[in-house]
Amino acid sequence: MTQINKTTRCGRMRQWLTDFAVDRIDLPAWMRRHIDQCPNCRRRTMRYARAGVALRLVRTQPHPMGLLLEANRRTITMLRRDVRELPQADALRTRLPRASWACRLSSITQSLTAAATCLLVLLAVRVGILSSITKAHDAGQQAMEQYCRMIDDAAGDPAARHIQ
Repeated sequence: MTQINKTTRCGRMRQWLTDFAVDRIDLPAWMRRHIDQCPNCRRRTMRYARAGVALRLVRTQPHPMGLLLEANRRTITMLRRDVRELPQADALRTRLPRASWACRLSSITQSLTAAATCLLVLLAVRVGILSSITKAHDAGQQAMEQYCRMIDDAAGDPAARHIQ
């Protein structure tokens, strides 16, 4: 009786696992307990998980431009002869993938971002240089005023006249 119950449970697990593999939802507690106890379902779950990870990795990697063209050509060779000779099949043989608008705009966006960054850096450098020049001018002005005060004090002091 437990074998029948286990088989039914494993059958339900197969259906649930395919649904969960597509939607990537957390498994319910009863499924996790069953996976812990059943080696077949544990292996099946691991295969689904590995396949999901592999598909996500493939989706993130850039694909060569001729990949769609090659896939279409190979698929067309598997079709019946009368279907292979249709005009739509000819169009598929030479069809190249079109980049999405986001991909097409990404190069423009990157260029604009780089130009804006350069302008900000130049502006920051210019502001830094101007503030440094202003600080140097103010420090020089203060030094000159102090020097002039010392000369005036020395000219007004009788002991200082003695030095001259």
